[in-house]
Amino acid sequence: NGGTNPYDPAVIWGPAIAPHDHWEEATVNGTANGTLVTFWIFTGQSWPSDFNNRWFDNALLYVGGPGGSSPAGSGGGSAQTGNGAQPTPRPTASLPTRQPAEANGAQYHEVQYGDTLSGIAVIYGVSLQQVLDLNDLTMATARNVPLGTRLLIREAGG
Repeated sequence: NGGTNPYDPAVIWGPAIAPHDHWEEATVNGTANGTLVTFWIFTGQSWPSDFNNRWFDNALLYVGGPGGSSPAGSGGGSAQTGNGAQPTPRPTASLPTRQPAEANGAQYHEVQYGDTLSGIAVIYGVSLQQVLDLNDLTMATARNVPLGTRLLIREAGG
């Protein structure tokens, strides 16, 4: 359905979403006309903004039912994979809950299930780079921050 051309009229696009200040799932259902599927993401900007970022945590492709249809109420995924095994649960991210600052003004955040470093940075009004720098992380090592880790967000008096 479109091959390598995102402007091909056969491409099946999902509805537009505007997840400003919250996480939102984007889904689309379609039937492949061949043996390959190309996944496209298109983003745009309606107005200039200081807060104009996009984060994509996961892209998942599920095998649908007969003829490519998805079972009702499945959110686009099938109840089983092609080999009869249950599919891996879909990961979800949510906007983290802001945690109180220490008495000395230092701000920490204890990593919870579903937190992302980008989301943590947003709720505290700091840059992702600041969170990385204060915790001696890189983009590569940030992918494996264990649950329960106390991240320094802002130093005392900062």
